[in-house]
Amino acid sequence: MSTAAINPKGPRVLPPGTTAAQWTQTYLGSTVGQKILTGLTGAGLVTFVVFHLIGNLKIFNGPDAINHYAEFLKHDLGLLIWIARAGLLGAFALHVILAVRLSLRAAAARPVGYVAKRTVQASPQSLTMVYTGFVVLMFVVFHLAHFTFCWVHDAPTPTGPKPYLSLVDEKGRHHVYNMMVAGFSTT
Repeated sequence: MSTAAINPKGPRVLPPGTTAAQWTQTYLGSTVGQKILTGLTGAGLVTFVVFHLIGNLKIFNGPDAINHYAEFLKHDLGLLIWIARAGLLGAFALHVILAVRLSLRAAAARPVGYVAKRTVQASPQSLTMVYTGFVVLMFVVFHLAHFTFCWVHDAPTPTGPKPYLSLVDEKGRHHVYNMMVAGFSTT
């Protein structure tokens, strides 16, 4: 396999007969290709968060709006929601794996550290990316445990505490509104 695609000073054209799979393997084996893929998966994850937020803002339209939205996601989308979840999990895993791989590659490229680390062009965001990524990971784990798997606590009701998953509205749907109110009311 030719390494021309990853040599910035070499020719840009791969030899004739190179397949798409060979080109993809060469490109994604390069640092630039991995950084682009990390950026694309990160942008995809941010896009999901924005749409997730927009959907959850339906809570301000009242119980029927958010409960209907949750019913739509759970029952009307059917298999599509599971495909989206698998894609989201895959993008997340790929993002983390590539970020760790790039960090290890950068560390291996300079086995002896600097005497004094002075960053001239690095932003505070880029210098703290590992820590903020870990905080986001911990939030996602807690968010899933709290609202998806309902492991954190029960919802208070007039008849006593009830598991989140047992909350049902008058139309027989999962009462997401009461679950969210209970979840954000806990002190």
